[in-house]
Amino acid sequence: LQWAFDKFNIPVNMHQEDQEVLDMLQASGIRFGMQIDPVKVDVEYIKEGDELELDGEKFKIYHVPGHSPGSVVYHNENQKFMISGDVLFEGSIGRTDLYKGNYDQLIDGIKTKLFILDNDTQVFSGHGNPTSIGFEKQYNPFLK
Repeated sequence: LQWAFDKFNIPVNMHQEDQEVLDMLQASGIRFGMQIDPVKVDVEYIKEGDELELDGEKFKIYHVPGHSPGSVVYHNENQKFMISGDVLFEGSIGRTDLYKGNYDQLIDGIKTKLFILDNDTQVFSGHGNPTSIGFEKQYNPFLK
């Protein structure tokens, strides 16, 4: 995060509900045996329904908490893909056992906000292989 901020000189876009998570980054690192340097970045808050534009493409923001309180998904309706971060994975979902995680909230958000999108919408997550909304509706064991 610090590298990207320094390299590109652009603010970090995040949901306000994740500010506490960012503020606790060093303490969380220690808990997992990692030393994390303090992060000093400019932040711009985004929220459900906002749209970001990148190189002429628009991305609609969906607030899908559960992995973290401020988890968001970036949806490009024009090209039928989303960047789901740690919300939805191929055959899985984001962890909910971390600070302020909430399993029921995550499942509800996926079903009510993401599963209403076209089945052929591609999903690019924070880890692993790409998938699609249709595949996850049919095969994801957490979302049956």
